[in-house]
Amino acid sequence: MRARLAASASLLLSCAPGSGSDSSFINPSTPAAVDTSSTDSSEGSTTNDSSTAHAQSTGDTDTSSEPARLDMGTPPDFPPAGPPGCQGKIDFLFVISDTKYMAPYQQQLSAAIPGFMQTIEHEFAGFDTHILVTNTRGGWGDPDCESCLQCPDCNCEAGGPQYPCGMGPELSQCDGREGAGIVFPAGPDAANHACDIGSKHRYITADTPDPTAALACIAKLGSPGYSSGGAINAMFAALDDDMNGPYGCNAGFLRDDALLVVTLIISSAYDGPDFTPLVSAWMLRDIKGGADDGIVVLTIQNDSGDPDGVCKPYDHDHDLQLYEFADAMTHSLKGSVCADDYSGYFAEAARLARQQCDPVPR
Repeated sequence: MRARLAASASLLLSCAPGSGSDSSFINPSTPAAVDTSSTDSSEGSTTNDSSTAHAQSTGDTDTSSEPARLDMGTPPDFPPAGPPGCQGKIDFLFVISDTKYMAPYQQQLSAAIPGFMQTIEHEFAGFDTHILVTNTRGGWGDPDCESCLQCPDCNCEAGGPQYPCGMGPELSQCDGREGAGIVFPAGPDAANHACDIGSKHRYITADTPDPTAALACIAKLGSPGYSSGGAINAMFAALDDDMNGPYGCNAGFLRDDALLVVTLIISSAYDGPDFTPLVSAWMLRDIKGGADDGIVVLTIQNDSGDPDGVCKPYDHDHDLQLYEFADAMTHSLKGSVCADDYSGYFAEAARLARQQCDPVPR
């Protein structure tokens, strides 16, 4: 996959204009990239200045109601304008760090899941919706507990008391594959059991009996890993042609005629992508036919490299690699992993996607 991406990047570099894409929203007054950011210190920092979080929930979503059930039936009738996904399909990809440094932010992420689902219900009622979660490193379980895959009676203290020792025979070749949808998170603070997706797929669909519970389960990755891989690399692995082909781990997830909303969540400032943010943006557009419309990117990272960031203390040496990637996309938002609530970020990202299908601005 890396070779194919490198070839694509080389071609894009030879043909790319000097500035960013000139595509725009149906509503030309919408800003190209909305910065709702603010983040925590370096990877591993746990300081949380919630009073300066830059995102607040918008709209009339209600996360206090009973678990959301997606209505993903017959696509609604929309005007012909807008991206192909405006005919009623949308794919949500969540790339979530599962390194040990993510542990301090697991509570915020888990608390945001009902709000994510309420937003999807509110903004995309009637859409045919896919929701996939993958991690940033590949691999399954806790690296310190690999012996648990070989023996049924071992004691794996590193993985926590609920760690599923001896589950190796129940895993498929897709468990632990970089970019594959997570259906069995394992490790410290993870779900540590197979999640009820309700179908053969490794992502949530209309067949999932309880989408909110399913997302809460597959997004509870815990913190079993070390610093390896990266969110942008994992994103491309999840969207790879072979991965989404008929025999791929994510078969059928990515659809040419669907809107795409990508949410990247990491605990650090450094992500380590294989390509520059600008090239990565070109490559993501290429996956969706070369156009900006129909793609929304939300990045949530440690923003201690921003003097106005939520994560403290400020560190001028910290990169903001996911933010730079978001800036290279036309429709994007940026948030801080140190914010108390992530649901407001996601609500804004969903509105950016939905706005492209509205004949008039909301």
